[in-house]
Amino acid sequence: VLAVLLKVPLDTAQKNIANIDKDDFKKEGNSKIFAALKEYIMARKRPLDIKVFLANIAPGLKEILEPLYLLDISDLINDLDQNEKQLTNLVTKLKREAVKSELNVISGKIKEAEKNGMNDDLKTLSDKFVKLSKTLSS
Repeated sequence: VLAVLLKVPLDTAQKNIANIDKDDFKKEGNSKIFAALKEYIMARKRPLDIKVFLANIAPGLKEILEPLYLLDISDLINDLDQNEKQLTNLVTKLKREAVKSELNVISGKIKEAEKNGMNDDLKTLSDKFVKLSKTLSS
């Protein structure tokens, strides 16, 4: 998703980036890059300038970002009409994976609450699990 956001037209990136949250990324580095990229893209009126963006990102993140930018994703974004569809599909997949990850965390907490007889926590966690599960089926 990050590699695609770096290369699609600005208007496509701006439309889709608003639907993503930094917590959707499992790796902390990717999450930090996304947060910086979102701020940068939303403030832009002209296409992304990778040199300017790299100059303003934390040094430890440059090692993650540079290979993403250099990644050949031309097969994903070669058709301008398909850019938005491709990015929307990637965002949907990212969101689904983030929800699945959260469900796994909640499931572990539910087991722990059951084991320790924490009924109030169990109810809250179960409700949250059901609510998140419904987002997967929609």
